[in-house]
Parts: sequence; structure tokens; C-alpha cells
Amino acid sequence: MIEENPSLQYLIKARKRQASSTMKKIRDDQGITYTESFDITKVFTIQFRKKFSPIRMDGESASLLMNCELRKITQEMNAVLEDPITIDELPNSISKGKSQKAPGHDGLGLGF
Repeated sequence: MIEENPSLQYLIKARKRQASSTMKKIRDDQGITYTESFDITKVFTIQFRKKFSPIRMDGESASLLMNCELRKITQEMNAVLEDPITIDELPNSISKGKSQKAPGHDGLGLGF
């Protein structure tokens, strides 16, 4: 029956893929391991907040950063970047993508 139903086959494969890529445990800064979904989410959130919290910077470092010479994008470069994607570019872009990378804003990765 499963062989006759492609939708069911896809669902089974998707569930297996999801299970294999789901975080099953996490260890916090004190070395405590958590296995419950709520706790994993909590520890993960705390770690991300620490990682992406504002960085203190002294005046000299800020001045160096503000005065560094960055390459400027020319108007021609910007025009190319702003051009709409053509139908011919689509297959090439999709084929270069990795199926196991993070999903886009729609929540779907290339593996979908």
C-alpha cells in the first residue's frame, strides 16, 4: 500500500529526515544536559542571547571601525544587484543551493 501512495512515501521520508535533524539534547554552561523540548529551547535561547548581545566598544575601537576604508559599490554594480531575477537564472541558482542548508523566509529549504 505504501508503494502505491507517493504522498505517504514522501511523508515518511520527511518525518525520518526531520527526526534525524532534530536536536535531542543540549548542554548548558554548567555542563547540565537537557533532553526535554522545552528545556532545549530555553537553553538554546539563552545561548543565542549571549552570543548576539551588544558588544562593548571603547572610543578608539569605534573610531578605527568608522574610519576604515571599505570598498564602495558603484552605481553599475548596484544596478546589476537590483535587476530582477530572470527565468534563465533560476535553474542555475537552485542547482547551486545545498539541500540541507537553513530554510528561507518561507520556512522551506531546497530539499523540500
